[in-house]
Amino acid sequence: MSERRKTIIRCMGVGFIGIAAAMASAFLISTIHNSSKVEAQRNQTEQVAHATNQHILNRITGVAQELAKTPEIVRVATGESGIDNPAAVLVLETTRINFSASIAYVMNKEGLLWPAQHTMAATA
Repeated sequence: MSERRKTIIRCMGVGFIGIAAAMASAFLISTIHNSSKVEAQRNQTEQVAHATNQHILNRITGVAQELAKTPEIVRVATGESGIDNPAAVLVLETTRINFSASIAYVMNKEGLLWPAQHTMAATA
């Protein structure tokens, strides 16, 4: 084999190694770039989820605080009347339905729960 042919083969080998190294570098850079995009998207999703949870929690907390002030609920909570009070049952059942909740209840000062549905009564 001639010296010129050996030089050409060596140059081709070096060229292939260079191309392979460039491709590997491009792949790594692309992977790192995509990884940072995924991390940025994950952070953004977590921020949106947190803001959504806070909004929902604030809404529910506000409603619960306002319900706790209604005379019907206060009378049940203080023991002045039982859950057989139709006005209290109406308030609790309406709240349960509007929030798609499985239960809405009042806890009295002894810690007994008075759910909107009599059959669901339990103690705390």
